[in-house]
Amino acid sequence: MLLSLSSCTDDHFEVQPGAPSGANTIWKNISSNPELTSLAEILQRTPVMRTESDRGRKQSYADFLNTSQEMTMWAPKNGTYNAQAYLDSLDKADALKDTDLQASMKLYYMVSNQFVRNHLALFNYASSQSSQQVRLLNGKLASYSASDSLFNGVRLAGGNITDVVSSNGMLHVLDGVSPFAYNIYDYLSVNPSLSRMNALVTSYDKFTFSENASTEGSMNDKGQMEYIDSVYIYSNELLSTSSAFHIATEDSLFVAIVPSDEAYAGALDTISPLYRYADSYEYEWSESKGADGGFLYTKTNVNPNDSLTHLNTYRSLLGTMLISPSLFPGVDKSDSASVINHVLYADSLVTTSGVILYNKANRVPGDRNINPVFEGVTPVKASNGYVFVVDEYKVDPAYSFIRRNALDFHSYNIVRMKGVANGAQTMYLTSETRTDTLLESWGKEPVTGDVEDDTYTYYEFVKGSGNFELHIRLNNVLSGKYRISVITVPNRINLSTIQVDGDGNEVLESPNFTAELLGDDLKLMKGTKKTSSQDIDQTRVNKHVLWESVEIPESYSGLDFSTFPMLHITISNRGKGKAQGVGFSKVILEPVRE
Repeated sequence: MLLSLSSCTDDHFEVQPGAPSGANTIWKNISSNPELTSLAEILQRTPVMRTESDRGRKQSYADFLNTSQEMTMWAPKNGTYNAQAYLDSLDKADALKDTDLQASMKLYYMVSNQFVRNHLALFNYASSQSSQQVRLLNGKLASYSASDSLFNGVRLAGGNITDVVSSNGMLHVLDGVSPFAYNIYDYLSVNPSLSRMNALVTSYDKFTFSENASTEGSMNDKGQMEYIDSVYIYSNELLSTSSAFHIATEDSLFVAIVPSDEAYAGALDTISPLYRYADSYEYEWSESKGADGGFLYTKTNVNPNDSLTHLNTYRSLLGTMLISPSLFPGVDKSDSASVINHVLYADSLVTTSGVILYNKANRVPGDRNINPVFEGVTPVKASNGYVFVVDEYKVDPAYSFIRRNALDFHSYNIVRMKGVANGAQTMYLTSETRTDTLLESWGKEPVTGDVEDDTYTYYEFVKGSGNFELHIRLNNVLSGKYRISVITVPNRINLSTIQVDGDGNEVLESPNFTAELLGDDLKLMKGTKKTSSQDIDQTRVNKHVLWESVEIPESYSGLDFSTFPMLHITISNRGKGKAQGVGFSKVILEPVRE
């Protein structure tokens, strides 16, 4: 995530009804009002900041409110809020700016974002209109009802100071401070029970000065360039690579699952076994390697000090944190009760990273049970959604991270073929190509079962002796337990592959195969065994469960190089059983669920 963040304020918006006509600017009206002296001091000392990385700090909000930019300010009156707390934060920011710039900027930004910009909008909002929604300068939405004299639930002050027409907009005086609505990102930092998640996210924050994007001023007495406008690039590798980078977006709606400090260690313990890595991997497959192709290179020291395990565990934790209600079918997104009800009872929810969270309590269609992930948790409303703070992390990898993956037998998934005459041939099943009518005319039952998408792959055997072999790549496999199956299609289902002898009689075939899992070293995967012989039933489409539960010990996901394990299928010459070829539809990897 890269954001160009400048200290200048150049946002411009269409002015709303109620054009300014006063003689003084908003700032002059504030500074001359004895009821607003605390606010005036805060405005003079707070730099204009749109983001935490605005480090130009050349303009205060007092300066900004004295410009011709048209805006509206809702100003809290002296004694109705804790102004000293903001002034103390500004004192700390001033003291730190020469020794700890980042800490100083955080404090300036806190006062800017949570207080000043929480009372300021770049519209001239007329004081004659009834209830309306106001987009504040910090991106938050607030309600303003002139007829009810309320702003964001705070009453406007009485008397002749309530609505002050200014030359650059309108000044409204409040009998209190407008409450700051925390977004999901803000909530991590203010909820003390989320300190570990907040520390994780912010540890990846990076601010880099952009000389090219900044505006030069003049040289100082040390020969260093002073910049009129300093632009810093903010980045956060963890957020940008985990699909959680919209966590602070104000104009979107999310549901967040956030483990508390109590649940944090358990969350990492749940996810980290999916990212067990080998010390080394073979990688970069090439058909030019040897006679049959192979990996070209060896990568060593892949996971020093478990650093890659940690990074991908954090990415997965953040990647399953946000759910977008925009994908909820038939749910009114503006109705909180409807959104939360869907979250609690839906059969599945899709996170922003694409991981599907299945409701393991809904066992059969029609079940309506609370998803155990959210059980007993009351959500907190944020400005951009809802936060479920969970004290126990109940996201089950078998119902989330480890997905069902169906791989076809097209050539791009096959890295090695032996004993194949004409390559991989895609076969289509239609009423014209199926043998149903022919078999019925012979008094035989047609082949039963369906083939997904009515397509499969046929491999014709090389005539003569020799084994038939396929090596199928299994990409991006996490370490964990899988149920692995293969779907085979009998040759007698298709008019182009059914065998008939010279007398017009069907040739009965009885092929069989074996399978084994190979690592990237092309050796039998550690802890696994070759299957027994699998007979391909010629009367139906077959699902062969090769392993009900097999452990893939090392992860092939989250690596920055191309490597994979393989499923190796072999049909011996004897095992061809009079068949001239064989049809395969899918390899299916599924999570093992209790």
